[in-house]
Amino acid sequence: MRLSFILFAGLLIHGGNAFAQGTAFTYQGRLNVGGSAADGSYDLRFAVYDGAAGGSQLGVALTNSAVAVSNGLFTTTLDFGSGMFNASSRWLEIAARTNSGPGFTTLGPRQFLAPAPTAIFAATAGSASIFTGTLPPGGLSGAYGSPVLFTNSANTFNGNFVGNGAGLVNLAGTIPAQTIPGTNVQALPNRSYVVTNSQLVTLTLPGSPNIGDIVRVAGAGYGGWNLGQNAGQSISGHNLGPATPWTRLESAGVNYFALASSADGGHLIGAGSSILVTSSDSGASWSYRTGANQPNALPGGIAMSADGKRVAVADGAAAGHIWLSTDYGTNFTVSPNAPTTSYTAIASSAAGDRLVAAARSGGIYSSSDFGTNWAATSAPSNQWCALASSADGSRLVAATTNAGIYISTDFGVGWNLTAAPTNVAWRSVCSSFDGFRLGAVGLTTNIYTSADGGQSWVPSEFSGTQALLSIACSADGLRLAACGAQMVFTSADGGGELDKRRRITAGCLAGRGFFSDGQPGRCRHPFWNLWF
Repeated sequence: MRLSFILFAGLLIHGGNAFAQGTAFTYQGRLNVGGSAADGSYDLRFAVYDGAAGGSQLGVALTNSAVAVSNGLFTTTLDFGSGMFNASSRWLEIAARTNSGPGFTTLGPRQFLAPAPTAIFAATAGSASIFTGTLPPGGLSGAYGSPVLFTNSANTFNGNFVGNGAGLVNLAGTIPAQTIPGTNVQALPNRSYVVTNSQLVTLTLPGSPNIGDIVRVAGAGYGGWNLGQNAGQSISGHNLGPATPWTRLESAGVNYFALASSADGGHLIGAGSSILVTSSDSGASWSYRTGANQPNALPGGIAMSADGKRVAVADGAAAGHIWLSTDYGTNFTVSPNAPTTSYTAIASSAAGDRLVAAARSGGIYSSSDFGTNWAATSAPSNQWCALASSADGSRLVAATTNAGIYISTDFGVGWNLTAAPTNVAWRSVCSSFDGFRLGAVGLTTNIYTSADGGQSWVPSEFSGTQALLSIACSADGLRLAACGAQMVFTSADGGGELDKRRRITAGCLAGRGFFSDGQPGRCRHPFWNLWF
């Protein structure tokens, strides 16, 4: 019997979608016997080679038994497994025998396996530039050695993508956030940074940004942050918006001498001669506190805890007391162990547990138990006029009217005279939350600042024409406000540059009421302090 083989077609046919097919394919051919089309049942053996003649067989041969042949035509399924077919050429060698016959007859020549249309698409899919359709789960996976660019802003991606996108840039509307626990960071374009350090954090702007690049910064730590610039870069303050205008909150016809605020500005308490007023809505409305359980003399100062619940009032009368409140200034009791003297200033830690109070012509007293018990510190007897405290109460600054400025770094146990001028009649001091950035003003036309906890003091670049009476600063000590008669000045860089913000039409001593920009503030006897 003479067998001959005529190739009819070779096709990859599948029943699923293009990304779900397996390794099996359908093969069609034509078998002749003695020059005539074969009919009946035949066993067919298939083997794959890497050459048209000779060469090497790849994988194992497949034998399909009892393949039906009708008028010479047959169809059968072949599956050589994965990895058999790639970009290299392949030839199929076929052998045939009658069903259960004695041996196979190898047919010639070997058949070149040309790609079917589906296979042609698959071969080019690795470099395809256009894809239309929906990717099934897991359809786009693996690692990519080269960048994958999605530059069309109209792209839409739906599905569950895992990860925070930290490696993606220039995505419209998406800026990945990064937490910064340290104090220095080189910012990258189109990133968002959350600073958490208790010290000042410096973020340096990107060195070569593109037009439209964005850097977002949020401060979650006490230390605050500032922006560093590269060579040739600058930050224009004019783009930050106008200064917040001052709003008149109260007109009671009372001479107010002191004002204290909670950290968020929600709770305020003000004091005049024989009267106290409190607000729990940032000054929108006020309640007058009079009666037996209220301080009833000229206040020497007011201090408030960060949450506003604890209030301490230092009485400026000749035989004054320290008055304490634990309910936002609604009710007061006299501290039983505070010295009886004329007080001029008082300061509090953020928690309200540590207090310091200064006598008009005497020493400085401290309490570590919310004002219950008091003890004299080692501060010398002086004309004390102002106090400020760090958030934890460990670092203190005290100013005199005739003998300079003192600091304490151990909760008031020990005091040291600083290098601040002693020929200035100081009137007010302020402190950052950590006690290292300080500010001071007195009957002088300049503002003094310290960045090392009071060890050294430098005059600012401010040149005023009038004496300054009060100063206040933000938690990081970089934003300052100082005021004199009917004038307020502010600085956003620790006192390096000051800006005349707004003329005040009526001051505290004129008895015309409170003024505020909606942020935390406080006013100290005998003039007013502004906090923002």
